[in-house]
Amino acid sequence: MSFYVRYYMTDENELTLAQLATGLQEFDPAYQVPHEKRAGEVMYGDELYAEIEINEPGDSLFDDELEETIDAVTLAGGARARDVLETLRQTKQMVVLRILYQGRDSEQTLTKIDPVLVWLMMKREGMLQVDGEGFYEGEELILEME
Repeated sequence: MSFYVRYYMTDENELTLAQLATGLQEFDPAYQVPHEKRAGEVMYGDELYAEIEINEPGDSLFDDELEETIDAVTLAGGARARDVLETLRQTKQMVVLRILYQGRDSEQTLTKIDPVLVWLMMKREGMLQVDGEGFYEGEELILEME
């Protein structure tokens, strides 16, 4: 079983997986992010917790997914939809995590993924989106979406 988490970065500073790997290692040396260019994995020790990639404008995946997300948020509406749409339209990079349970319970898996998300929110401007939940500003769910 798996699900996706996306971080829509509006930060002017380009993010690389090498930078993310260094940041996670400072948090806990057991984290590793083996990668090639903009795609890799999030490992803790020898266990795989997520696949990760960084998409940018011009990538068909970035452009298509961003357009679909903008359409979905527009349809959903809501008090904070404008804030979400503004962030989406300013997105410079999209960090996509495919969270993998690998037979572990969700709490155990999410505990190892949280530092990735915290690092992104602390080091880069943007907004977090979790499949089946919606959009977060920090820890606050600002637009619920299924």
